[in-house]
Amino acid sequence: NLGGVFLPVHNPDYSLGVIAAPTLALIALSAITLVGAARYGIGLARTGRISQWVPGVIVGGAVSNLAGRVIFGAVRDFIPTPVVIFNVAGIAVVCGVVAFGWSMARTPAAPAPVG
Repeated sequence: NLGGVFLPVHNPDYSLGVIAAPTLALIALSAITLVGAARYGIGLARTGRISQWVPGVIVGGAVSNLAGRVIFGAVRDFIPTPVVIFNVAGIAVVCGVVAFGWSMARTPAAPAPVG
């Protein structure tokens, strides 16, 4: 017993329980979001707008949660807070998204090409 620190739960919903839909729809939404975020994030990392680790943690967390949803039909969450229960992959995605927003706010956009 870990003294109630961990609380394993199957979370069939999406995005910290905000969106509920059939499993196949959530898998499709996750896969589409993952591909879009990976392409956009990697492109920004290549130009130096964001750190290279940012798309890595977002994609890594998203792939982990997508794999869980494909294999088990739900994400396995186990870290309870007063508001939500989440997992390490969720922490990675949230940290990556926060870092992405912070990086975008601090880095000026490249000027538009002239001509």
